[in-house]
Amino acid sequence: MAPDPKTPAEQPSNPFGSDEREIDAPTLPGSIALLEFWRAKVAASGAMRRGDFPAREIAALLPWLIVYEPVDGGSDCVLRLIGTGLVERYGADFTGRRLGELMTPESFKTAMARLTAVTETQMPRFTSGRLIGLDRDFIVFEIVVLPLLAPDGVGKWVLGGMFLKG
Repeated sequence: MAPDPKTPAEQPSNPFGSDEREIDAPTLPGSIALLEFWRAKVAASGAMRRGDFPAREIAALLPWLIVYEPVDGGSDCVLRLIGTGLVERYGADFTGRRLGELMTPESFKTAMARLTAVTETQMPRFTSGRLIGLDRDFIVFEIVVLPLLAPDGVGKWVLGGMFLKG
């Protein structure tokens, strides 16, 4: 029996990429709701903290969230949380894996530039595109990436939401 190519241990080192572009503002309902939740937390306390979720008011969004922890001086990220909706949709749980292990070099460079911009500016970024690879090329997505304080209250992590169209 052939190994399942969607099992993380069996995947090639760079299994997927995307064609994506930055957008000025989110358009999908989940993206908009996550941005509004983040804005409310920032308005209330000056920053969104890792302890601010899971929260009842965003329970419907939790399956679509990703938490990125920058490592190696910000040259890569460890995926600290991947929502169950994304795991089910893509057929693999990448929690604990490095982003650089999972993406094509070009897509990794683009993703890290976006994540780094969020940690440096503490401003949200928005992207729309289509995943290439993992036999999921038909999926159109919107990504919201938001500044997030690490559990220690000092480190700069990123909260992402990946919402699917259709």
